[in-house]
Amino acid sequence: MRRHHYLYGRNRYLQDPQVLTGLARLHRQIASAQARELGLLDPQGPGSWTHPHLYRMLYADGKVVTPLFRAKPGATRTDKATGEIKELRCDSDGALHFEGTGEAAWGTKFVIVAARAIEARARMILDLEWVPEPGGEASAAMDCFRRLAPHVPGAQGVIYDTALRGVHHQRLLRELGLLPVNRVTAAVKGADKPRRKDGKRIEKSAHIEDKHVVREDGTPMTCRLYARGGEIGIGELTDTGDLEFIRLTRLRTHRIKDKSGLFR
Repeated sequence: MRRHHYLYGRNRYLQDPQVLTGLARLHRQIASAQARELGLLDPQGPGSWTHPHLYRMLYADGKVVTPLFRAKPGATRTDKATGEIKELRCDSDGALHFEGTGEAAWGTKFVIVAARAIEARARMILDLEWVPEPGGEASAAMDCFRRLAPHVPGAQGVIYDTALRGVHHQRLLRELGLLPVNRVTAAVKGADKPRRKDGKRIEKSAHIEDKHVVREDGTPMTCRLYARGGEIGIGELTDTGDLEFIRLTRLRTHRIKDKSGLFR
């Protein structure tokens, strides 16, 4: 293949949004089928909703691709010989994004969704989506999950970082029937090397609801349910007025699909 062949294919086909959409749709179908051939995302595979198996999970994350050109849009230089001001070549799609560590990175960001096994070279990229602007990673990831759901009926959940929040968890659980597995953002971020009590991570906590139950002896009681760091538990006030959080152990997870097609 020569360069003029590449330019013809790029200009004739690979710049057409309809062609790119069709290629992406075909890729999702083929990649999902190949993942099944590797033993991944098998509806009859190992694992349960209480204990999901890693072979039946979708792994997703955002990736900032470093631009080919170092200059940013609008950057110029002055020709010392002629005094002419020339605009530098740059990646017009580049933007300032923030990675999971909190560090800023300039480039073009994509969300990549894959399935993988423990063996080497057993990762299958299922879908990807461009993140057009900073802060849009979670929305792009949700678009990928919606498109993939019909092709991966054996998927049990999604493994992601803290980019997914409560509204995304609700959509994954209710609309797609997928278990979100990701760490909850902290109320106060801890330091890399905390000293004594200073710089320690403080988890988010919130009151969920008050549940009225009856003890075995017939006496009623009210359980105040709280969430802390992504865990559900009972909150009780101590003598000093502080809230003591007692974590509840998860015994079993059910997933039921109702007549409307939603999950609960």
